[in-house]
Amino acid sequence: MKKSCNSFLYILFAWLICPLISAFAGNATWIVKNGEPNAEIVISANPARMSKLAAAELRDFIERISGAKLSIVSKPSDANSIKVYVGRSDYTDKLGLKVSDLKYDAFVIRSGKNWLALLGHDADYIPPKLYNHSRGKKNRKEFFAKSDAVTMEKWYNYYTTLYRNHSKSMNLWAMDDRGTPNAVYQFLRTLGCEWYFPGDIGEVVPRLKNIQLPKINKTYRPDFQVRSLYQYYQDFFMAKKSEILWQLRLGLNSGSELLGNGPRGHGITSVITRKEVAKEHPEYYAIWGGKRMTERGGKPCLSSKGLFVEHLKYLRFMFDTYGDAAISVAPSDGYGRLCECAKCAGKGTPERGRTGLLSDYVWEYVNKVAKELYKTHPDKMLTCLAYTTYLQTPKKIKMMNPNVAVVFCRWRTNLLDPGKRAEFWKLTDDWLKILPSKELFIWDYYLHARKAGPWQGVPVYFPHLISADLKFLKGKSKGEFIEVQRMWPAWKIKWRALAANHLNLFTTARLYWDADQNMDDFLGEYYVKFYGPAAKEMRKFVEFSEKNWRSINKDEKLIDKLFEFLDNAVEKTKPDTLYRKRVDLLVAFTKPLKQKLRQLSVKRVGVPEGYAYTFGKRKEDIIIDGKIDDPFWKLGNTYTFREIETGRNPAHRTTMRVSWLGNTLYFAIKCNDFDMKRITTPRAKATMSLSKKTATSGAADSLRSPSANIFDTLTAKGDYIEFLFETQSHSFYRILVSPDGKVLEADNKNGKDEWRWCSGAKIATFAGDGFWSVEAAIPVAGDGQEEIDPLNGISGRRPTKMYPWYFNVCRRRVGTNGVEKTAFSPTGKKTFLVPLKFGLLRSTR
Repeated sequence: MKKSCNSFLYILFAWLICPLISAFAGNATWIVKNGEPNAEIVISANPARMSKLAAAELRDFIERISGAKLSIVSKPSDANSIKVYVGRSDYTDKLGLKVSDLKYDAFVIRSGKNWLALLGHDADYIPPKLYNHSRGKKNRKEFFAKSDAVTMEKWYNYYTTLYRNHSKSMNLWAMDDRGTPNAVYQFLRTLGCEWYFPGDIGEVVPRLKNIQLPKINKTYRPDFQVRSLYQYYQDFFMAKKSEILWQLRLGLNSGSELLGNGPRGHGITSVITRKEVAKEHPEYYAIWGGKRMTERGGKPCLSSKGLFVEHLKYLRFMFDTYGDAAISVAPSDGYGRLCECAKCAGKGTPERGRTGLLSDYVWEYVNKVAKELYKTHPDKMLTCLAYTTYLQTPKKIKMMNPNVAVVFCRWRTNLLDPGKRAEFWKLTDDWLKILPSKELFIWDYYLHARKAGPWQGVPVYFPHLISADLKFLKGKSKGEFIEVQRMWPAWKIKWRALAANHLNLFTTARLYWDADQNMDDFLGEYYVKFYGPAAKEMRKFVEFSEKNWRSINKDEKLIDKLFEFLDNAVEKTKPDTLYRKRVDLLVAFTKPLKQKLRQLSVKRVGVPEGYAYTFGKRKEDIIIDGKIDDPFWKLGNTYTFREIETGRNPAHRTTMRVSWLGNTLYFAIKCNDFDMKRITTPRAKATMSLSKKTATSGAADSLRSPSANIFDTLTAKGDYIEFLFETQSHSFYRILVSPDGKVLEADNKNGKDEWRWCSGAKIATFAGDGFWSVEAAIPVAGDGQEEIDPLNGISGRRPTKMYPWYFNVCRRRVGTNGVEKTAFSPTGKKTFLVPLKFGLLRSTR
């Protein structure tokens, strides 16, 4: 009976309990099953900052993917759930998992029975005692006082900006090791996650009910140790959380492990940039054009013994105090000429062309400093740019000192030219031949989306070039520092600089980890994940742009074809979806290209060109009083008006100067006149304009609703100057100015004058002996101004080479012998209003 009872219990146990055990064992292969958690995240009791972040990121994305929220614990529970170890801990030590050899943010993903380990090196950066903790002139001044007290010198200390590498909101330093986050993001990629663009708009997060425990034992090491993107206005760790996370998710780093925490280039300025040094030691500075170059950071005389001694003293102090791995000793930016002092005579090599002009001169100095420093700091490196006039290898140095590293500067897109590609790749190999350290880094520029650059509005893609170049550089370059154009918030630009460039950045960042990836597969996944239903159309758009972007803004047919692909992508995506929002980034970005298409469609032949001079201009050097006697006008071209119908020289000469500063267009116009008695403006006295926006009397109000004799009312005896502007986004505006300072303005959009429009310009006139003159400061409000406020402000942006304005400035003079009409660009007709005869206006910068 007892035996029978035991048998019954055994059968009952087998029938009821065994299936449960079996079922539970089956669950043990799942991190998430049917949307329910079957795992917990285990971290150290005292986790590093990046380990803690990595655990939170894993938890949050697992929840977004599956709906299951995993708990984060420092001590595993007794439950038989899967343990996901994030970062180094006592538990990973017991499993024999080591991170000591995982340099440059390498990481490990390994699994075993009921466990998964995601870890790398995550050491917290510990800032030095002597550094500036926050921005502000007061803080900076206090820091330099402390630094000077220690050094007894007047050096610039780059640790004054260390605070920029710290995120208070996230409690992270840019120099924190990032191995474990890289492991977490790689694991999430295996589930289908990706981060193509900063913020929610760039995230790809799949929906999965089940997440299986993978069978994996893999170590991931980057092909390039330094992976740094310097993003203007979004750089370091003072950016928004979404920007910081994007950098982390791309697998980037600060590069400090090899390059230190100082500037990547122009390091010599730390010794010579302060005014006290320039005053006490003028011999440290180069002589150019007979003048010591002490301004704007200074240009060094590399033959100065005093500078050499001071530079070494500075370097030893910085290495001893801060312990950086490397410090830049490169010359100041804009170092384009040989010093004219007697000691420097003959040290240049002009026969080698511009890129070799100062190679022996600069690198001889660098090697000399390195050799002396090596005696006291053999474990420290000195970096120098291969840049502009010292890009080429030196001829007089067979082998650089072993503590020298080279930062090779170039534009990757220049390699699209086969000749340039061969030249730069050969130069890479040439540098490696004379570098015992083999520490060669690349400084590159992804700046095509500049606010007013030649490629504004052009979607510049070059992923295949990136792939080819990084395959060549793998095993040769230790990594890269890339300048990336981002938009300063104060610019209030509606389009985003990364609309196209995000693909170049994403491609670069991911190839840093595996340069041998198949680009067709890589890009195919991008099109599908990022653009969804418009994948096919966006592939055509990107490939067409990649092939044609260098000439696209010069050719109507190419622009039309590009927009055909983009319009098709818009049609394929539904409004208010992520896919449409991503396409709309490019719609907004390419708006200037639409404007260029309109400009190209208007055929102007034989019109003159004017340049708004920009160099050496300062706002404080001009007072708008009509006199044209300010220092502001000493630089720039002078343009002479010609008779409007025939193009001949007129009886009364008119000259014009044009300048651009900030967001303002400046004009100085001088009107010679044999009969100044006709002019009603008081002699030798300026009169300000009665612009409607800044009017101080009721006279301007009378111009808001002009009567039939408006021109007679405005121009006294009939004389006036007329400005005509067609900007990139608007055609066209009129501003008329009489000798006595009255102003009439109109927006001639669509051929109909809107007299209520106001430019906001500041205009003054002046009468002198035999002439009257006009000074005008005309602000430009931005491309979207006509949408924001169509009755106020000029809609447009700075005129550039690729995106000019078209303009004319004309003069009407009414005298006893009749009417004389002249213009910068003669129209061939009696009227000024001939847009096809507007001349080109570009700025010199």
